[in-house]
Amino acid sequence: MDPATIALTVARLLATKAAEAAAGEAGKGAWAALTRLAETVRLRFRGDPEVTETLDRLEARPTSQGRTQELAEVLHPHLAADPVC
Repeated sequence: MDPATIALTVARLLATKAAEAAAGEAGKGAWAALTRLAETVRLRFRGDPEVTETLDRLEARPTSQGRTQELAEVLHPHLAADPVC
């Protein structure tokens, strides 16, 4: 899978996590996995304010396609440079 696709997928998953926060018991497993993904991204890029601030903005408005795309665009160069990030 190419880095652009991975970046967009991660951004969409994180947007979904935030959007479905109130899903209750039905989404607990998915919620836990997506929370770990968000924490992993945040930990991996803790020294990169562009990534962490973009992630914060997406989590604040998880239904925003623009913010989802913005996170994908911010993650893409990192994944292209190091796909194992």
